[in-house]
Formats: sequence, structure tokens, C-alpha cells
Amino acid sequence: MVLIEASVRTNREKFSVCRSGGRLIINVRGQPRGGEANAEIVKELRRLTGKDARILSGLKSKKKVIEIAGINGQELEALYESGH
Repeated sequence: MVLIEASVRTNREKFSVCRSGGRLIINVRGQPRGGEANAEIVKELRRLTGKDARILSGLKSKKKVIEIAGINGQELEALYESGH
């Protein structure tokens, strides 16, 4: 299990995960209404990693703590580097 802290940017052209200045940034297409952006984050992280993901804190914030079960540090780094 890995916990990641991320800043989320909504209303973007496509979903992506990247690092900027040492911070993890998740760009989502969805709106920050009705859990749309949160659902997209979980769905896309599950799709990209093949692992279970869930938001532990920050459901109503741009700053989130996300748990990805069964992923190791190398797999997480590969996700960052892929630019998805």
C-alpha cells in the first residue's frame, strides 16, 4: 500500500499524473461538483495501475491523500514518468 499526497486541477483537457516542483499534480477532466472529479481520479488510477485506489482525505479539497493498494515504489515512479 502506498499513500500519496496530491494537488488536483479540474477542468483539464485530459487526465494526467505528473510532478511539478516536488509536488504530485493530478489533472482531471471532471468538475469539482457531486464527486465527479474524485470518481475520475479513482477510476483512472485503478485503470493505470491495475490496483485498487481510494481517496482517504480531501474529498472536498484540491489537496488529497490517496491510497493505492499493492503498488510498490517502482510502479509508482513509472506512473509519474509515463505522463498519463
